[in-house]
Amino acid sequence: MTKYNIPVRDSLVVGHMDPDGDSLSSIKAVINWLRSQDKNAFVKISGKIPDHLGWILSEEDFTKIDVEQTIVLDCAPTKERVGFDVETPILNIDHHITRKSEHDPENNIFILDRCSTASCLILDFGILDEILLVGLYSDTTFSRSWNELNKCFKKIKVSDEQAHNILSACRPTRDKKALHVVQTAKLHRCRNGFIIAETEEKDQSVISEVMETLFRYAEGVCLIDGAGKVRLRTSNEAVDVGAIAKMFKGSGHSFAAACDSNGKRTTLIGLIKQLEVPHHEKEGKKCNGALEQE
Repeated sequence: MTKYNIPVRDSLVVGHMDPDGDSLSSIKAVINWLRSQDKNAFVKISGKIPDHLGWILSEEDFTKIDVEQTIVLDCAPTKERVGFDVETPILNIDHHITRKSEHDPENNIFILDRCSTASCLILDFGILDEILLVGLYSDTTFSRSWNELNKCFKKIKVSDEQAHNILSACRPTRDKKALHVVQTAKLHRCRNGFIIAETEEKDQSVISEVMETLFRYAEGVCLIDGAGKVRLRTSNEAVDVGAIAKMFKGSGHSFAAACDSNGKRTTLIGLIKQLEVPHHEKEGKKCNGALEQE
């Protein structure tokens, strides 16, 4: 039984700037669902869609129509997050629990404590679209609730072949370049469980792979790329990386967040190094020689 409903209207469906797999798959799933209800829907994206996820949306999805509402997924409905002014009425579905005080179902604002927006759509809105596997696989699900992940997978009926195709497309062949970045990055393993990595690489698809690689070896990662963009991720519930990102005018939630260093790289690195958190050794996260404590 679902908890909430999406108003069945002709809709503009949007996500955050430079959307990731969770944002894009959620957009596509909602568009598919509205069309199944004999309504029209289209998407407007601000920023660049990653090349390896460009297959999710079709040319038809960008065909502009007259709409009755705007549906904002995976972020706040602000110009700063979406990239343009959002017209009302607005339905907002987000899993970044740092916004929990905004939760207001009567006004179609749903801030849900979930691993991803994809899992919100599955478990709270009853949208069971195989495309949401992209969001489940590519967001922070694996560092949070296994129970939630399993519930989602059980609800989505998809063949092994379909699942393989979707998940394979989320992980393009970029391992060799990512490995080079890991080998050449400036790495520091902190005593509090974090790895701090600095690299000159700017390709965000490669940076994503590097982040996944480093996260296998630590319960926290702070990755600063060549453009000064910072990615923060942790599996330790005692750390709120969303709050850290907010200090540097970024955003995210307690387990994954992003910001810009904005000339304050030294301050940010110092803050990460000085974090005092209960440390727990994650199973399977043994360090190899390249990642030992400096």
